Amino acid sequence: MLVYLFELDSVRNSKAEIIKGQQALFEEIVMNGNQVVLSFNQLTDSEAFLSILENEEAYEEMIGLFRCGALRVSQFGRFRTASQYIQNAIDKCIGKDSDAFLFSGLPVKCTDTELLTKIKDALAFGDLTLLEEIRDKYPVGSTDWKRLEYIQRYIRMILILSMEKLAMNPGKEQIEYSFVDYMKEIITICEKEPDEQLNQGAKLLKEISENLGVDKLRNNRTNWINYLNGLEANETIYIAEAMVDLCYNYTIEESISNVARHFEDREGFRRDLLNRFHQYWEEYCCKIHVFHKGDLEQIADIQVKEPFWDTAVRLVDQNPPMYSGVYETGYNKRKREWKRVRSRKIGKWFATAFLYIVIFCLVEQMMGTIEESFLATTVNIKLNGIVSAILDTLCFGLLGSWVSEKFGLVDVLESVKNLGTGIKDIYRIHFAPKQIAYRRDELDGDRKRKQD
Repeated sequence: MLVYLFELDSVRNSKAEIIKGQQALFEEIVMNGNQVVLSFNQLTDSEAFLSILENEEAYEEMIGLFRCGALRVSQFGRFRTASQYIQNAIDKCIGKDSDAFLFSGLPVKCTDTELLTKIKDALAFGDLTLLEEIRDKYPVGSTDWKRLEYIQRYIRMILILSMEKLAMNPGKEQIEYSFVDYMKEIITICEKEPDEQLNQGAKLLKEISENLGVDKLRNNRTNWINYLNGLEANETIYIAEAMVDLCYNYTIEESISNVARHFEDREGFRRDLLNRFHQYWEEYCCKIHVFHKGDLEQIADIQVKEPFWDTAVRLVDQNPPMYSGVYETGYNKRKREWKRVRSRKIGKWFATAFLYIVIFCLVEQMMGTIEESFLATTVNIKLNGIVSAILDTLCFGLLGSWVSEKFGLVDVLESVKNLGTGIKDIYRIHFAPKQIAYRRDELDGDRKRKQD
């Protein structure tokens, strides 16, 4: 299934949320066998995703996941590629007096027109040397060098995504519900709930909607958050902000074609909304999420232990089959089917290694018999050793090549490595965190919100 993760929202940027976002991403790909689709906003501003790119090995593994279709980027509106989206953002940024960063993924200020122009040219012409020339002006390992090295890697990834067919997911031609439509429905739902604070949150959202005026302004999450940030902080403000965040993510999910939703009808949406809200609010109560702070301007310097992305690359299928429908429908069945597929892959690695070990032992035994017969003759013992070594090499080489060609097997060294890799992947899968990615629990929609 193709899934969109609210856990990768750019506003979920505490250390605990970054860890949860990465674990949810790993769980959906490796444990559930699903494909995860990112929005342009997540690709450029999600701390959970962008912090992975700081690690060079993990960066290459992310590229591998995009290339095989396990990770995708959703087209939106008139933007068909991530490159086009970023170039458009640069055009709007250049010339502004704002001291803000363009994206978390591109820690470049709008006032740095020279670097922004180079980035745009690198995207337009596919020429990363333009960025290398700027990077190499600084001492290797310096802060500026590292920043430009990161920018260069990020732009390389954007160029790859723009060329890889499996990395892009088409957007919907017609979107049924806009941000404003979802917000109206959320306000209606919250007004009817037997919870005074939810009612107050709905009242505040309605007030903001009226004050923002035209749909052009009301369809932008930033305008709602800026309005809330201008108010004195209290729990009603936090409730309203939580609803704005959820509304935004529902809107993005709505724009993605073939995505698996967690509801089927409007009553299902009501239950899912309340379920997600209660989970989100619990994260606030547990001091996992902080409201009333706005987006960070750049990647936070947060070190987390990442999941093992090399395991994900090894186990995913090239262009895996896509299923549509409600996420929870047939969830356990799909998961069991994927577990069998995953087990067969790991089993093949063990079978390959075992087969080569058997062949090696048989050939060694055969060579030992031949060597004994030579030693029994009047031929020089030294010559016997040379002949035996040649025969050993030729026989094993020819036999191994024939088996490899016949059964599509890899060589002995690679098979032994696969044996170790298989053991390592089994260990990682067994001890990986479970039930991190969101899955609707019908009972959760009725539980009470925690209070401080």
